[in-house]
Amino acid sequence: MRPLMVIANRRLRGPFDQPTFIHAARTLQETALSSDSIKEKTVALWQMERLGFAHSRFEGVGNILSDPAIPREVLPIAHVGLGAAAMEVSQFARDKALTFLDERAHPAYRMFALEMLGCLWAVHEQAPFRLMFQLVSRSKIRSFEVPAWDAFTEQFTREEQRVIAHGVGRTLYFRSFSLGAALDEAISRSSLDSGAAAQGIAFAYSLVNYNDMAKTLGLGGEIENGEARQGFSNGLVMRLRSGNGTSHGSWIH
Repeated sequence: MRPLMVIANRRLRGPFDQPTFIHAARTLQETALSSDSIKEKTVALWQMERLGFAHSRFEGVGNILSDPAIPREVLPIAHVGLGAAAMEVSQFARDKALTFLDERAHPAYRMFALEMLGCLWAVHEQAPFRLMFQLVSRSKIRSFEVPAWDAFTEQFTREEQRVIAHGVGRTLYFRSFSLGAALDEAISRSSLDSGAAAQGIAFAYSLVNYNDMAKTLGLGGEIENGEARQGFSNGLVMRLRSGNGTSHGSWIH
């Protein structure tokens, strides 16, 4: 639950005008870049996600992520936060969510926002986890009943569904008792892209277990399902390519 406590930081709640947001984003990026600590880099990643959410959810403060003054490196993870804001506003109504995103997103990074649609669908799918999430994170996202998975995802393109499934996997890890249980659930859902979900599981696992990367990078080979095994491996590779415990693009470089 450490990520939820980090993103609940009151200093990151907004609203922010555009110059304040840009300054905060640059500060988080510089903090991550200057530190040798994987923990500090990871915390900065979570905070950037929260900052993107807090900046995007308020009307009338110039909260547009297509602003060229925003550092390019922070845009992927800031757009994940934008996705959370879209869910707060739309309550899983596809057209409303996409309109909200398109009004605020940088076109090149819009797909990153869709990951959070899957994350929050999985958060709200089960009442006990939803309540725990709200308690620990002090989230202001309202409780609402999510649509059935098939009804929700059939409204999106195949590539959008893949990204959304990645977000579901991210939440499956946090709400499961073990890594194996999260993978089993991802594989057992016939309509879920198990490879994309396993990639999200690997991403979440590697963020939490950043102090034992040797062990983390050795995982996945025993997964029997080929699609999930490849997806899990891809998630770990994405983690390495993005730089020292961060993800969603090399945002600290």
